Amino acid sequence: MIKNKNKIDINDKEEKINNDVGVFIEMRMTAAEIIPNKMILADVLIDLSYKKNKISKSFTWNLVGDVIIENLLKKNNYMISYPKKDINGNIRYNGESFIMKDLCVKGDME
Repeated sequence: MIKNKNKIDINDKEEKINNDVGVFIEMRMTAAEIIPNKMILADVLIDLSYKKNKISKSFTWNLVGDVIIENLLKKNNYMISYPKKDINGNIRYNGESFIMKDLCVKGDME
């Protein structure tokens, strides 16, 4: 009996995930119909979620996160900085030393 209940719970969870994915796809398509330019759509959603607090930030990131990342990369000439362990590093964290490294990711995005 318990195995059956677990199977039903798993099926319910899978169905919920499928429904959530369907809703997300529909919302993305609807948003694209209203504002076809994905850069403008991202700007509008960022404004609504960060400046006006009208929608959730996670909603914005789920809908246009790829566009947000692309915009950030463009504004930084496709360069990212990240910490790398280095015993001579000038950044200390949690008892370890790091240096900052730069990486061009433009080739990875195309």
